[in-house]
Amino acid sequence: MVKNSVELVDIIGKTLLSRKVVGEKSTSVKTASLSMVLYRQRPQDLSLYEDEEDQSSFRLPQADILLLSKKDAYKFIDSQVRSLAFFKVV
Repeated sequence: MVKNSVELVDIIGKTLLSRKVVGEKSTSVKTASLSMVLYRQRPQDLSLYEDEEDQSSFRLPQADILLLSKKDAYKFIDSQVRSLAFFKVV
């Protein structure tokens, strides 16, 4: 069940990302058990991304480090930052 849930969240994220424009403001999706932030960025803008929300933070390394020498090979980079909470139903 957890695997199916994660796969479903991945499909939702990819679908939403496919509709974004490069450089557009991030898209946030929140439910009681899911928090997801989606970005479509130019490779050179990766290191500009930093997010702090709900007592957690996330920052990508510089594009030169993350993509090594291949950063010019990509027109855009899709990013999904997800937090999932699973509850046992009794």
